[in-house]
Amino acid sequence: MGSTMVGRGSTDLLIRSKIIVLMVLLLLLAISPSSTGAETSTPLVIEGDDGFLATGFTGSGTMADPYVLTDVQVNATGQHHGIFVANTTKHFRIVDCSVTDAYTAESEKLNIQASGSGIMLFNVSNGTIVNLHAEFNARGITVANCENVVVSGSSFLNNYLAGVYLQHCERIACEVSNSTFTENGVGTLVEDSQGVLVKDNVAFGNSHAGISLTAITEGCNGNLVQGNEVRDQSGDGILLTGGSQVDENIIQDNLVLNIAGGSGIFVERGTLNQLLENEVSDCLYALRFGPEAKGNLVSHSSLVNNTYGVRLENGADLNSITYNEITGGTCGVYISPTQGVLVQNNTITGMSEGSAPVGINLGPGSVRNASLGGNIIVDCGWGIRAATTADQEITGLMVKDNVVSRSLREGMYMLYVSDSQVLNNSFLAGAYNGTVALRCHDVQIQENMFQSNLWDGLYLGPLCEGNLLHGNTFVTNQQCGLEMREVEDSRVTGNVFERNAFEGIYLTSGSSNVIDANAMLFNNDSGRTYSVNRVQAYCGDLNNSWYFGTGNLWSDWVFPDENEDGIVDQPYSIPSGCQDPFPLVSIPGLNITADLSPPSVIGYAPQGQAVDHDSHINITFSEDMDQGSVMVSVNNVTRTGEWDDRTFTSTMVLAFDVEYQVRVLGQDLAGNSMTEFQWTFRTEGPNATVNGRAVDEEGNGLTGVQVVFGESSVTMLEVDDDGRFSILLAPGNHSIALLKNGYQVKEVQIQVLPGQDMDIGDVTLIKEPGASWVFPLLGLVAVAALAAIILIWYRRKR
Repeated sequence: MGSTMVGRGSTDLLIRSKIIVLMVLLLLLAISPSSTGAETSTPLVIEGDDGFLATGFTGSGTMADPYVLTDVQVNATGQHHGIFVANTTKHFRIVDCSVTDAYTAESEKLNIQASGSGIMLFNVSNGTIVNLHAEFNARGITVANCENVVVSGSSFLNNYLAGVYLQHCERIACEVSNSTFTENGVGTLVEDSQGVLVKDNVAFGNSHAGISLTAITEGCNGNLVQGNEVRDQSGDGILLTGGSQVDENIIQDNLVLNIAGGSGIFVERGTLNQLLENEVSDCLYALRFGPEAKGNLVSHSSLVNNTYGVRLENGADLNSITYNEITGGTCGVYISPTQGVLVQNNTITGMSEGSAPVGINLGPGSVRNASLGGNIIVDCGWGIRAATTADQEITGLMVKDNVVSRSLREGMYMLYVSDSQVLNNSFLAGAYNGTVALRCHDVQIQENMFQSNLWDGLYLGPLCEGNLLHGNTFVTNQQCGLEMREVEDSRVTGNVFERNAFEGIYLTSGSSNVIDANAMLFNNDSGRTYSVNRVQAYCGDLNNSWYFGTGNLWSDWVFPDENEDGIVDQPYSIPSGCQDPFPLVSIPGLNITADLSPPSVIGYAPQGQAVDHDSHINITFSEDMDQGSVMVSVNNVTRTGEWDDRTFTSTMVLAFDVEYQVRVLGQDLAGNSMTEFQWTFRTEGPNATVNGRAVDEEGNGLTGVQVVFGESSVTMLEVDDDGRFSILLAPGNHSIALLKNGYQVKEVQIQVLPGQDMDIGDVTLIKEPGASWVFPLLGLVAVAALAAIILIWYRRKR
């Protein structure tokens, strides 16, 4: 019976073991890749139209019934290729297959038939490859001298030269679409081909480029790269390159991200390529054009947080950058020495990174005939910067119809620019000057708006010569409208300078300049009458002319004109001895705005509750007043006074300890009445503060000194650590006593005048005679007494 039990236990154990093994096998089957296809390490080779069926294809090779190879895994280790199809026009499909490790040590990179391709298609038509997995090949797929070949829905990983390589595909378009390319040399490489479509792919982490159009010998033209996502490449995202031309390709609607050390899209060479509607972010260069890239178009793209939005290298001529949005980074558009570049209708914002951030940069080097038009440039370091060296001037520059606002430095900066035009732009609210020009000559600056810049509207600096400023408006800049320093032989005519905080024109130095027919309106806080305190211009060199036939219109100097010849009868005086000899009464088409604004009080004194009784009532008005209309009432009594420019000072004497109420009314020169202004203040009482310092005979401050004062009631206070004291006394004669042990009493007689504080200086206390030995003796007695007490306590304890 025992043996029966053992046998039954052994049977149960055997059954349980089989169940466990079965479960393990099922688990392994569940987690293993699902594959029912054939595996082979022998290359599948089809030469001509008749080799398909012998290698496992099914079908008849027609469009309706193509040859089909399905679910085959080829391990091509040590082989030049896993699947080879050549010289056929039959329709065929390769579906759900994988090819790996097609590479040998003898592989020839330049010999495409011996370079290691997972699938090699040579001189074939009408082929389709769907859902292929190609890994660890030299090239995942090579398509050479083919037409109408489609690669779709496939994945390419770690193919060290390229995921898909198309060469000499020139007749009927080939296509690579909806595939993923990860960590290949190049994701998709199109070489010497035409009409290829690369669409809706994802390229990630490829070492050289995600997508490359390359021309070696015959050109790579007319291809379309559209809707792809390319990111985290080690080299460039999308690359157009080679030794021959890469022309008329369209790069459209691609997303390129995070090319930290390279370009999102790099056109190294080629002409008439169109880069349209792409989105490029977080790259060193969003778009870059090399020396042989000429006549290309970038349009309607979004370039975000790249170090450079668009960079044109030396010789990248005739390229057009239009209708793009470029946001964040160091430079929106960087133009190296080139000619004929067009930057038009772009929006460039937030170029604030790095040490020299700029919206559009030209130079250094000779940039010729560039055109910047219709751009909106906001929140950049410099809006536009055109700067070079004396031997390589920027010439033929056209800057037109741009709006540049809130620049962190100048709206526009020009250095060594010549024979150029700045027309109809707006430079607004810059943190420095609206525009700076240094060492520029023969530049026309016309019809621009320079408004609300923190410094000057326009600064013309040293060695500017032969420039024309015409038809510009300089308004509400926080310093001068126009500042000229060491400027020669230039003309400033027909401009409007209005309400700039300092002078409308400030000409520090320079000669042979002509300034005429300008409208100078209320600059330097000037009113409607001339004041030497608020002249609207400054001229530091007499060798300049403030007229050319006629002078300028000055809003504070428009009359009298007794003979009605349109010229004010007296010249307009400008500091440093200059003058406008023929100031205009008016300029046709220009109306000086009527003064409809009421004046106001912008400053007044005194204020507070303990005002010095010697103070005077001062009132400063916002503009020139009709002095006869001004009424100043103090505690309901009208007071007279004196005028200094726009400030009225009452001559009344204030009394001690009185509360005053001041009311002000009046009109400006245009008859506008101000709203009544009033305030109250109180004068100090008649008591005065007396300050002093108790010192010893060496002049050192004494501590512990008591200051005693007061007649009817005695008050005592102690000096501070430096012997200083401060007491408040009524007007009259007073006796102050200073006391300290060991010193003689010091008494000081003073006279206090009403409200007049005084300092009696140092008061010297002299030691009592014998004090020098008495105090040490008392100290010795105290020590001896303490010693006796300690001795008695010690004996009692014992």
